[in-house]
Amino acid sequence: MLIRNPYKRMNNSQIIANETQNQKDLLKLSQYEDWAKRAQEVVFKMHRGNLQDMLPDSFIFEVPRMNASGDFYYVQVLPQNRILVVVGDAPGYGIMGAFLHLVVDRLVTECLHQEEIQEPSAVLKYLNTQINKNLNEIVPLEDKAQVKLSVCVVDAMDGQVTFAGAKQRMTYIKNGTVKEAKSSMYAVGTAMLEEKDIPTHVINLEEGVTQIYLSTDGFQDQFGGGEGKRFMRKRLLDLFENIHSKPQEEQKKQLEKAFNDWKGKENQVDDVLVLGFKLD
Repeated sequence: MLIRNPYKRMNNSQIIANETQNQKDLLKLSQYEDWAKRAQEVVFKMHRGNLQDMLPDSFIFEVPRMNASGDFYYVQVLPQNRILVVVGDAPGYGIMGAFLHLVVDRLVTECLHQEEIQEPSAVLKYLNTQINKNLNEIVPLEDKAQVKLSVCVVDAMDGQVTFAGAKQRMTYIKNGTVKEAKSSMYAVGTAMLEEKDIPTHVINLEEGVTQIYLSTDGFQDQFGGGEGKRFMRKRLLDLFENIHSKPQEEQKKQLEKAFNDWKGKENQVDDVLVLGFKLD
């Protein structure tokens, strides 16, 4: 018995038409990503300027996996000359990551200026409520937005840094040794963060704290090293400890070299972001 193939063989004109359509779709996707990148760059430019004005002894090392990025930062002055610094990691990259970045950026601004919420743990709670209410309530479980965030407030007058994080830690150098301030186990955009208290850490600058690092997990998750292994958190902490005494721009160059040397010919697996600043 002859069993016919249920799929008809396409002729050359059909193949060419499909390939042409695929090329058009890819071009549109690339154009959409370019527009997402441009929208992000408007916001990033403002926050880079704020960082340079408020914490001039600082650097930003960023390597998007695609043109647009799901890793982002937010810097704003608060009353009493305090400085808010946020580093976030939205799920996905490219257009999806950029979209969530811009949503969170807007929500942080709303939180600070309309609601006048400025303490790190309270900022995270507000963002969690708004994302759950306005985004996650209407999407399937697998599509829910869960954003990792580090929020710190630098108060130079009182000599303190206050930190709270959602599934993202803060690293700092104290008396030449690398330390970590732990975060909540849960990301922003989860029911558990709504229910649980978020740990708050207050770091006294008079106790020998000289450098702060806020980073996403893209650096430590990168495969490479000649054997296809992850860079890992421990290796990143050791790197911070080794470079912390160098000028900020040199630290950025050292991070770039370490990342590229480790990655080698491997594909980049995620967006990468490290924001560092020195405290006098």
